[in-house]
Amino acid sequence: MSESIRAKHAVVPDARTWRQHRDAHFRFSSRAVAFVMNYGCRFQALTLWLGVGLLVLIGSSNALAQNYRFAVSEMDLQVFVQPDASARIEYRILFKNQPGAHAIDIVDIGLPHSNYSISNMSASVDGKPLRTIRKSSYIDVGVEVHLGSHQIRGGQQGTFRFEATMPDMVYQDTTDESRASLQMIPTWFDPQLQVGTTRLKMAVHLPPGVTAEEVTYQNEQDRYQQMVLFGEGDQQHIVAGWDYPNHFLSKDNPKIGISFPKRGMNRVVTISTLGLLVKWFSEHEDIQFFSGAALTLLLIVTFLRFSHGTGWVLLLMLCGGLIFTMIQSPGLHLSAWLPMLGLFAWNERVLWRRKSSYLPAIAQVEGGGIKRGLTAPQAAVLLELPLGKVLTLVIFGMLKKGLVTMTSAEPLTVRVAEGYRGSRKQRTKAASKAGVVIHNYEHPFLYLLARNEGTPIEAIRMQVPLKELVETTAKRMEGFDVSQTVAYYRRIVERAWREAESIPKVELRTDAVDRNLDWMMIDPDWSGRFDSWGPSIDTYQPRWTTTHSSGRAPSAPSPSTPSTPTTSKTSFGEVASSFAGWAENTSNHFASAIEPGSLGFGTPGGIVDLSGVDRVTADVFKALGEAAQNSGGSGGGGGCACACAGCACACACAGGGR
Repeated sequence: MSESIRAKHAVVPDARTWRQHRDAHFRFSSRAVAFVMNYGCRFQALTLWLGVGLLVLIGSSNALAQNYRFAVSEMDLQVFVQPDASARIEYRILFKNQPGAHAIDIVDIGLPHSNYSISNMSASVDGKPLRTIRKSSYIDVGVEVHLGSHQIRGGQQGTFRFEATMPDMVYQDTTDESRASLQMIPTWFDPQLQVGTTRLKMAVHLPPGVTAEEVTYQNEQDRYQQMVLFGEGDQQHIVAGWDYPNHFLSKDNPKIGISFPKRGMNRVVTISTLGLLVKWFSEHEDIQFFSGAALTLLLIVTFLRFSHGTGWVLLLMLCGGLIFTMIQSPGLHLSAWLPMLGLFAWNERVLWRRKSSYLPAIAQVEGGGIKRGLTAPQAAVLLELPLGKVLTLVIFGMLKKGLVTMTSAEPLTVRVAEGYRGSRKQRTKAASKAGVVIHNYEHPFLYLLARNEGTPIEAIRMQVPLKELVETTAKRMEGFDVSQTVAYYRRIVERAWREAESIPKVELRTDAVDRNLDWMMIDPDWSGRFDSWGPSIDTYQPRWTTTHSSGRAPSAPSPSTPSTPTTSKTSFGEVASSFAGWAENTSNHFASAIEPGSLGFGTPGGIVDLSGVDRVTADVFKALGEAAQNSGGSGGGGGCACACAGCACACACAGGGR
């Protein structure tokens, strides 16, 4: 066989097929005993005596552990591929027990999978058959072989043999339908108990008819080292071999991985790409752990955002069910990701829509035309501007009409003007005399402001009048085309800006700004647009921003001190931007106290409220908790990751010794 022959893809069998063989290890008859002193803190005398006894036991146990010393001089692994996709596995292991070391009386052999039959297994030491083979009590998937009277004592050596026929060892090569694949990792032993290195030899006996040129391998470091023709007549076949003269057995043992034509096979194990993924996932416990942690965290975040922090009892039950599912089946574990991600995306979409939208559903008629006559605050509602901005437009509109006057700029505080502090009828009559109009939605605001005189607006609960404003706007839109109406009012906003910007002299723009400020403020970048106004004027602020008792509203600083004359002037853009900044800051303060969900159109911060579930189940779980009994235990096991890219993989691994 030419050394240049090499597969383009790794082609090996099931990643679990030889999983436990790397876990084959010793178990000795005498086991260390660990005592837990649960009552030492209660009784000092008992603690003293138990402490002394424990030290004795630990000392003796450590002494025993230190006596487990052996060398594995040779280990020979032979794998015979069978036409029915099974494989006969033969181990020959030469043990040299160290002088004074504890006798080797039990050997645990890890197996590729749990679908095995002990009747298909046999073992011997120095040619003497061993009768006792049973399911291992030390490893998860494997058997324990009892040496009985043939145990290998300190200073002695012995040749241990183990044979087993394992089904489902040969897999379909997923890169080539005409080929089969096999992969395995030889057994290893606890490095702390081993002395010296091992002559490790491995061989795979391929079906008759397979030529050397047809055998390929996966990785350069794992390629076979020799290819020989073995047997006679019809039984003549190719054997791929590996030889490592000075190898220290460990979990990093070299791997067998080859592919060959399946024409001599009656059957191969088929596996899909998804099945291969599940198999790979099931063999990586560390990946399962991190995946489980991430999936559980995703469930917690999704649930708490869905329920607005309620339903903790139900959440704990769901987490418990999820964890149980993940433990039971790696396949179910992986399959839970798709619905969980879908649920998370749906939940976030719903929450985003509820956060960004507060306008109720509108009964509209396509082609119903444009709804004209909305005020700036109503147009802001239709455009779904932040509620803080809507409230600012309402307050500024009433300031402009003189319905209220400013008493403080920061925080914005207003006082309802005389004549508008009585009933709705009285306010309407006073407005008629003054030649102003009070919109229906403004009456609830005036009522609240009058009742909370001297209180900053941001500290007043404006949810009720805001809700009425939103509902009134939605009702007025019934029968009209929403999209056309939205476009119409966006044009009005842009026209207001063009009107002001079309005036050549910037000093004269102030009248246009005063007249259209409420519409100009609806522009998302209204404060930034003032920055482009370069020519300078002395000062600017809306006439209605003059306070009743505390001076002027914020504006740009005076360009000079009263005692120092100067020709420098502040630009209109600076002044207007200063006012706009104050107005935006005011809107933000309003928005921080008002959330769309607080208007009652949706559940704030979540979709459902599960606090009732917590109250109903709290007592039940409390009682269960009080009655619960704790149990303890310990266990162990090993794992092996033998996945390969582009092929169905089976891997049998063994693990360290007792």
